[in-house]
Amino acid sequence: MTAMLKVCNSYLHVPLPTPISLDGNVYENFRYFKEQWKYYCIATGLDKMPEDVKVSILFLTLGRETFTLLHDNLNLSDEDKNSSDRIFSILDTYFQPKVNVVWERYTFNQAIQEIHETPELYLDRLKKLATSCDFTENIQTVIRDRFICGLRDDILRKELAGDPNITLEKALKKSSVASSKTIIRKKSDEVENKKNIKKICQDPVTVLEEDDDVAIVSKKPETIEIDDDISEEFSIGSFVVLKSDFGKDSEPPIWKIDGSALLQKYVPFQQEGQTLYKNTAVYNGWNIDNKSAYYPAQVVFKQMSRKQHIVRFKKELIKKKLANL
Repeated sequence: MTAMLKVCNSYLHVPLPTPISLDGNVYENFRYFKEQWKYYCIATGLDKMPEDVKVSILFLTLGRETFTLLHDNLNLSDEDKNSSDRIFSILDTYFQPKVNVVWERYTFNQAIQEIHETPELYLDRLKKLATSCDFTENIQTVIRDRFICGLRDDILRKELAGDPNITLEKALKKSSVASSKTIIRKKSDEVENKKNIKKICQDPVTVLEEDDDVAIVSKKPETIEIDDDISEEFSIGSFVVLKSDFGKDSEPPIWKIDGSALLQKYVPFQQEGQTLYKNTAVYNGWNIDNKSAYYPAQVVFKQMSRKQHIVRFKKELIKKKLANL
C-alpha cells in the first residue's frame, strides 16, 4: 500500500502526456503520444501498477476525441478495455496510413542510382523502398533485378544482366569493385587535367578574330587537348546537348552548365576541316529537373583563354551509346 501511495503521489509531479491531436499528421501525433506514454509510465512508476490502473489513466490522458473514437467507433471488447497494449495496438492499426501498394512499387521500379550514390547506398535505398511494396515472395530476386537495372554504368549493367547465375551479393561485389576503380581513375585524371589547364593558361593565348561567325586563328600555338570525361553528368562545368537538336541537326549547338540555373551556348565552326565549338554570350535557363531533355556531352578542350574557350564535341560517344540501347 505504501509503495502504491508513493507512485500515486508521483503523478502530481510528472506532467501528463499531451492528448492525441486528430489534426494534421494523425499517425505521427499518435506515435509521439505513445513515446510520451512510455516515458511517463517509467517516470511515475505506473509501469509497475495493476493493469486496470494503467488503463484508467490512459483513458484520461488520450483526450476527448480519441476517447470518443475508441468507445463509439472502434467497438472495444471487454478484453480490449482492460489492456493498455491492446488499446495501443487498435489505435496503431486505425491511425496508420493506408499504403498504396501500386504507387509504392512504381516508386521502387523507378529508382536508379544517383550520380554521387555508391552501389552500397543505392542498395540500402532499394531495400527501404521495398519494405512498403508488399513483396511477399522472392524479395531478394526483385531487389537484385532492380539493383542491376538501375546501375549508372551501362557496361557493368549489361555484364551483370547477362550472367544467368548472378546473385544480389555477387552483383553488389562487382559493382563496388567497378565503382572503386572509377573513383581512382577519375582522381588520377583530375590531377592530370589540372596540370594541363595550368599549362594552357601559362602558354601564349591564341587571338581569335570573328569573320561571319567563323573563328579564324591569327596565330597557331601548340594545342593541348584536355579530355572532359572526368566531369560528372549534369554537374556544374559539364556540357549537355538537347535531345531534340541532336536528332535533327548534324552539328547541334551544345551548352555548358554555368551554375545551378544557367546554360552557356557553344556554337560549331570549321577549322582545318574539323568541327569545333566556341563559347558565345548567349545563355539559357537551366533546371536539373529537366535533365531528361538532354544528353550529357563529353568534350575535349582545344584552346582556352580568359574570354574564349574552344572545344571539340565527342558526339560519336552519344551515337555509340544510342546504338547499344
